[in-house]
Amino acid sequence: MIKASLLFALILIISACQSAPPVATEQSTVAATDIPIIASATPVASPTQTPVPTQSPTATHAPTATRTPIPSPTPPGGGSGKLRMMVNINVINLPQKRPADYEIIVPQDDIISEFEIKALSSWRNDFISPMGDIVAFWNCSTNLCDTRQGPLYLFTTDFKQKVTIEVKGYPSFLGFSANQDRLLYYLGGSLSDDYYLVKTQKEDFGEVIPLGRLTSVGWSADLQKLYAQKGDIVYQYDRDGKELHKWDCNFGNACAYAPSPDGKRFAGIQKFVPTGLGNPAITIANADFSEHKTIFISDDHTLILIVKWLPDNQHILVFGRSSRENNRRFWRYDYLSLINVDNGEERVIPLQVPDDSESFVPCGLSPDSQRLIYLTIGGRTKEEGRILMSGRSALMFPIWAEGVPEFKRLSAFDQAWESCPVWLPVAQLE
Repeated sequence: MIKASLLFALILIISACQSAPPVATEQSTVAATDIPIIASATPVASPTQTPVPTQSPTATHAPTATRTPIPSPTPPGGGSGKLRMMVNINVINLPQKRPADYEIIVPQDDIISEFEIKALSSWRNDFISPMGDIVAFWNCSTNLCDTRQGPLYLFTTDFKQKVTIEVKGYPSFLGFSANQDRLLYYLGGSLSDDYYLVKTQKEDFGEVIPLGRLTSVGWSADLQKLYAQKGDIVYQYDRDGKELHKWDCNFGNACAYAPSPDGKRFAGIQKFVPTGLGNPAITIANADFSEHKTIFISDDHTLILIVKWLPDNQHILVFGRSSRENNRRFWRYDYLSLINVDNGEERVIPLQVPDDSESFVPCGLSPDSQRLIYLTIGGRTKEEGRILMSGRSALMFPIWAEGVPEFKRLSAFDQAWESCPVWLPVAQLE
């Protein structure tokens, strides 16, 4: 059996970014020569403007005319135009207009030193809070990561709060609460998943709250509460996992996967289906699950893995894996469509996933909700008989463009290992 939510990475999202699946390569001992701080893209100084000489005042001492500042155009994706992401275990700020002018906020050497990390593996995952000041970094503890176990390093960027949590599996992060005092993640299973909350406020930083084995768990639209499903029961939890409400739902396990932004509807998908089959149906239910309707995507054999509402409360994005991807070793979310949930109309967005991409998974939406960000792992290369990966990169493309969307790299690094980005709040940059 396989489940449709496997590795819905990352991401987040969509409030927050979902993470790409791990890639097994040989573990390396920590050394400065083994892990370059940044693979390329040397910072380039911004050109300075040559001052314009002012004329000497006339006899009437007329004031010199002042220039009216020209507003800068809004960067693609909206927001502040400055991203924070993790690159080769460095936390960096990345300006969209001049990505070569990146700034290292937390060097990898500091992270390695603070946690006394002895070895690093390519089986790793990372996640950054919306404000950019809390980082979760998981590193597999064994060479081939056959047990999928390893420490989760959770820390603030000033290291005033830090903790190491032993995790019995590969953690997929589902985002922070509204005020960043809780982080939700899960460990995947065959027929259900194990979900956990981690306290990320100053008091009790790093305390883990097990939620149990459930069909699905996700944040409410306001990121203040949780919706969880187990069997035919949907629960509403507070941020400590305490039950607030529960409802009966007779739609199988396709009930409360994604609440709409206004909280009036839910979109649900069938999470567990037999191997080799698709799950083309999406259930749209009202807030108490007393009424529902079913809409279908155009490809009966596609495995739907994620659905995400747009802010208009009318459209959802559908992320999936087509039947032609079933024989691949790694996961490529090559199916993407936009559906009007009121009339069921679907617009398939054709994705030309690069042939040498071994993994292609969504992070989430840009601040203006007009673009999507994906993580792609480059093609495999051979070194001394071993199969290695050439790097992981963040790509962005528009949702509403006609035809095949054009992918744009967010950074200028060469063969680096990048995380999903977050847009720093404008107020934080002032």
